[in-house]
Amino acid sequence: MSPRLERLAMRCAAWPASLMTRVLLRTSRRPAHRSGEEALAALLDDQRSFIPCSWHRRVLPVSAFLISRLRERGVRPTFLVSLSRDGELGSSVLRSWGADSVRGSTSRGGRQALTKLRRRLKEDGQAVFLAPDGPRGPAHEAQLGAVVLAQVSGAPLLPMGAALTSAWTLRSWDRLLVPKPGSRVAITIGEPIEVPLRADADELEHVRGLLQGSLDQQVDEARRLLAAGG
Repeated sequence: MSPRLERLAMRCAAWPASLMTRVLLRTSRRPAHRSGEEALAALLDDQRSFIPCSWHRRVLPVSAFLISRLRERGVRPTFLVSLSRDGELGSSVLRSWGADSVRGSTSRGGRQALTKLRRRLKEDGQAVFLAPDGPRGPAHEAQLGAVVLAQVSGAPLLPMGAALTSAWTLRSWDRLLVPKPGSRVAITIGEPIEVPLRADADELEHVRGLLQGSLDQQVDEARRLLAAGG
């Protein structure tokens, strides 16, 4: 199949995929349990650009919650989406949700994508979502891409996590979680992480470690909230 036909096929598949995920993620938009929303609210009140992050495995519930909250404040978020065939489908679904996408990754199209995202973040009150362990892992290991974007843009990183009571696990590298209908969802948000403009390699690695630790902490906190909520 030619690249043009592949793109057309992915776009045709976007409508049923979008409908399915809208149904499955309805509870994710209004999670049963959440914490740390004051950090998100403060960034939005200040109309400051920021970079929300989550592990790749949990992007569906986190994205649904984030898009819902940002649209309430008149913000249309941007997502970094890979150049793969799956990325074409993801971009189409994001458009149907009311979000934008920039295609690229740390391995393909990275420099061009970084430039586009930096420009977006230089505008007041913008949000660019990244999964720091994407596009192909290793899962739950933060790469430097998100940290570098925060450095060159001046926008802080905002770690987020999610937990679900019931989900399907896809046979993908990230073991993507797809919420089952009726699943209870917990969303957690950590403190923003600033990256100095003149940070050297050692400082960037330190921030990468902070981001990884916070992302793990958000997942643990989300699980705790679900367990405590019964």
